[in-house]
Amino acid sequence: VKMADDQHHDWARSFSRIILPPNLFNMAEQEQGQSGQDSPKKDMDELIHRVAKLERQTSMGPENGSHGQNGAADGHVSKDLSDLFQLDGDGDGKDDNGKTANSKQTGSSLDLCTNLWGGPIQPRSDQSLWAWMENFFGGVTTAHGINRVFDEDNGILRRLFWFGAFTASFYALFFFVIDSIMLFIEAKSDTSFGQDSHAGILPMMTVCNLSPIRCGCSGFYDPSLVNNQQLFPMILPFICSNAVVYSDANYNADSSSTATMEDSKKYVDVILTAQSMTNFSEKLGCGLDGYTDTWFVNAVQSGILQYHELIKYAGYMDRSKLLRKCMAIDADPTSKTSGKKVSCMDDSWWGPPKIDENYGACHTFNPCQGFPVGDGCTSDADCEHMYDKSLKGGICDPTKKTCQCTLCKSGKDCKIAKQLNPGRGNGIRMVLNVATDQDATLTAASKARWNAGAIVHFHSHYDDGNLGEAYTVPPGKVTNFGIARENFKEQLYPFTNCSKWYNVDPSVCQLNCLRRLDAVRCCKRDVSDVTKGELPVINVSSGGALVNLTNPMLSCNILDPEVVTCFEQQAQRVSDGMDCLDGALGTTSPYYKVWKRTNWYDDSDVTSESMVGKQEKKSQSIKKQCVWTISQGKDNEADYGKECKIDSDCKTSQSGGVNGVCVDASRAYCPQRCEYDQFNVVSQSAADMSVGTIKIIAAQELATVTKAYDPQNPEVRRWKPRCGVYPGVTDCFTDTQAQALVKDSYSLLNIDYLNFDMVVSQKVGSITLATLMGTIGGNLGMFTGISVMTIMEWLELLFFAIVSMPFFFFGIKIGPFIRSAPSQSEDDEDLIDDDVRQVLMNIKKIAAKRKGKDGIPDAVALPIEESASPAQSIPAKSGRGERNL
Repeated sequence: VKMADDQHHDWARSFSRIILPPNLFNMAEQEQGQSGQDSPKKDMDELIHRVAKLERQTSMGPENGSHGQNGAADGHVSKDLSDLFQLDGDGDGKDDNGKTANSKQTGSSLDLCTNLWGGPIQPRSDQSLWAWMENFFGGVTTAHGINRVFDEDNGILRRLFWFGAFTASFYALFFFVIDSIMLFIEAKSDTSFGQDSHAGILPMMTVCNLSPIRCGCSGFYDPSLVNNQQLFPMILPFICSNAVVYSDANYNADSSSTATMEDSKKYVDVILTAQSMTNFSEKLGCGLDGYTDTWFVNAVQSGILQYHELIKYAGYMDRSKLLRKCMAIDADPTSKTSGKKVSCMDDSWWGPPKIDENYGACHTFNPCQGFPVGDGCTSDADCEHMYDKSLKGGICDPTKKTCQCTLCKSGKDCKIAKQLNPGRGNGIRMVLNVATDQDATLTAASKARWNAGAIVHFHSHYDDGNLGEAYTVPPGKVTNFGIARENFKEQLYPFTNCSKWYNVDPSVCQLNCLRRLDAVRCCKRDVSDVTKGELPVINVSSGGALVNLTNPMLSCNILDPEVVTCFEQQAQRVSDGMDCLDGALGTTSPYYKVWKRTNWYDDSDVTSESMVGKQEKKSQSIKKQCVWTISQGKDNEADYGKECKIDSDCKTSQSGGVNGVCVDASRAYCPQRCEYDQFNVVSQSAADMSVGTIKIIAAQELATVTKAYDPQNPEVRRWKPRCGVYPGVTDCFTDTQAQALVKDSYSLLNIDYLNFDMVVSQKVGSITLATLMGTIGGNLGMFTGISVMTIMEWLELLFFAIVSMPFFFFGIKIGPFIRSAPSQSEDDEDLIDDDVRQVLMNIKKIAAKRKGKDGIPDAVALPIEESASPAQSIPAKSGRGERNL
């Protein structure tokens, strides 16, 4: 074959590169135009050699030994050469016999697995286990590094080197990702802090007097009670310190080292105190809504006095008895006084009074906090509380189309307290009358309360009632509170121990548990379990009528000494860890369908605020529980809180520890809410009221009392009218007396946002699934070159390994999973030289055409001398523009 020009040379060389394996080429060959000795002769020689080999295998030998050397032959050669390298054949892909060129008859119709799945990973019947694995790791898998171990012609040192490199990389991979994997499995969480701003909405503020009752109420000094030896001890805790007389003899009689100030009641001189009470001149007129002096006397004589009744008679149910002045900024943009300081004394700023078992009547300022008061709306749903959707109180005014709140005492047109500008003097100012002279000294001593004054608690609806977090306001002082708002957000279970649906602070929930126990065990009340952290409302009879109480302790008879003793014992049991255990103790909750957490709250099955979850129901269903006290190391006992039947179920888990006891269960299921606001005091200072401040307050109080005074029906109260205003009235106050009372009993509060910055605390999972996958994927790719596709390959390998093991070890084929071996007549090269097979088929076609159409009787495929090498059988003549073959 003669190559007429350089174009034919380039065309032939290009298709030779397609047909032949790349490693057969000399990569350093030079471009055309150089010496003929650098021509692709070697490449073409290799092609001729392989074609001849395939020709012998198919028994298609040459019928003539030489080509014609005329011009016609050259034309045929040029066309035949084009047909020879036509890899697509003539379009039908069939040989002379009509068979598909690449068809293989071995098992094609019977090997179901090969036809449906096949692929290089499927084992062959002629492979050993090692050969199959070597085939996979040596070239099939996309993992980098491991295939270097199985490269052809590897020496032992190279295999060991690459095996060591892959092993080291895999260890490095494990080292770098194991921490992330464990963080995800253990569902660890991290806390991050950020900063945001808020609109200046002030918190709810609850104020209470430290002394829950006013000791000057005249009913306490009724002669029928004072002169009755059986009834006198019942009223003794309620009287003022000015009427109490202590006995030296009683002190001297009890000189033991166990004497405490809390036991001051037993050192009272009963006779002298009774005389002092008869002559007590500082009596007050008390009572509210039928709870009069006469009613009180009758209640004591009957021996039944419920706590809520005592507070309604002698407590600070009337807010004006405690709150004397209040000033706030009018934040209503539609008001005439918008942006100015206005009085906040009326009921639109304050909620109804609430009774606490420790502090009596308490009053809450800004009860509509959290509701979008004043915002536009179309329905009540637009006016829900920002966190607690179940909290009622927000409504949409159909006329104004704005949100309103109904939680204030007036029930309508409730105000929202808002500070328009940050800094001192722009918030709330209150003046409180803490009435230090009205402190019942024996009651205060029994509760270890040694100071008079008031408390103020900054809170939201979530922690309303958690008065243990309140701040004390001393009398005669100006107390400044700088407050700040903080927002908490926590990720749901299993990353944190919070609940999306709980609306009661854990401290209040725990307190409600104790209240229920006190009512059940001490007061013999039938009270249902605490649910969702809230106590059920109970109905009790009081004064011939039914009263609804949200705190069952308020229904207890405080005149019964056994009740008071029981209260003290219950408080001690809770403090020791015997009652009101954490509701999640002894419970197990799954997560990720595989792992479990013990003693963690899980309400993932809850879908609304009113729904009670499975875990809470299980906690409530426990009848008996194992307990240890604090001194016995309850926090170190694995079975603390576990359900039990008898004491023997409560064995200690500590070396040298003591066994617990199995007691009636009382549990407080109190998870933290996942998102809530908390108001904190960031600065607090107190200083004596200035003389000028005292004079201003005294002058205002005197003017108010003097104006309201009725000489014909004077009210019995501590404040008296100004002397000289009403002729003949001698029970009056001078300026000096008024100022002395203010200095001793009044407190002034300033409450301000120093700025509108809000700290946002977020607790989230230490590592998310996306982050974990990125970490693992990045390290897999960097150290081992493994990807998701590689894992899919290994899963396929694992499947075939499982189904092929019987064959590899015992020669037993199970199912159609082993591919049949190729025919013995096929050479290994035949499996990969499909393009060469196509060229061979084209040779047959060329021969057939030249016989039948061209009239040339002697069609020659290629001049091949079997006894000679391909190079020897081809005379060549080198020239610049042609090649002879």
